Amino acid sequence: MANFENGADFRARIEDTFAKAKEMISGAGLEILVPAVGEFLLGDIPALAIRQSGSRTVFNVAIGDSTAIVLPFGPKHLLVGRAPRNGMGIATEEAVGFLNRLQIEAAQQRVYIRPNSGQEAFVRSYLKQGGRSARR
Repeated sequence: MANFENGADFRARIEDTFAKAKEMISGAGLEILVPAVGEFLLGDIPALAIRQSGSRTVFNVAIGDSTAIVLPFGPKHLLVGRAPRNGMGIATEEAVGFLNRLQIEAAQQRVYIRPNSGQEAFVRSYLKQGGRSARR
C-alpha cells in the first residue's frame, strides 16, 4: 500500500511502458520531412501515433497499433517515427495539409501559428468546414 501511496507503483508502470515502447520502435526507421510548400503546424499535443489503413487514418492509437508517429518540431521539419526508411524526404503540399489537419484535430485547446505565416487562414477555414475541434 505504501508503494501505491508514494507513487512507486505508478513510476514502475511508467518505466516498464517506456522500456516496452523503446524496444518496439528501436528497429523502425526515422525520417525527417520538409514541406514542399507551406509549413507544419504545431498543436498542443504535437506527437501523434497514427494508424493508416486504406484511406482511413486514426490518431492517438497505442504505439504498437500505429503505422507511424509524427512530430512537427518546427515550421519546416517534421519527424516521422516508424517510417519505412531513415533519411530526409519532402512532404507534398497535400501531405502538409493532411498532417496540419491532424494537428488541428488532435489539439486539446491550441494550435500554434507563427505570426505572418499565413496559417491562420488555413486553420480558420478548416474549422469553419466542420473539423472536430470546431464543435468543442
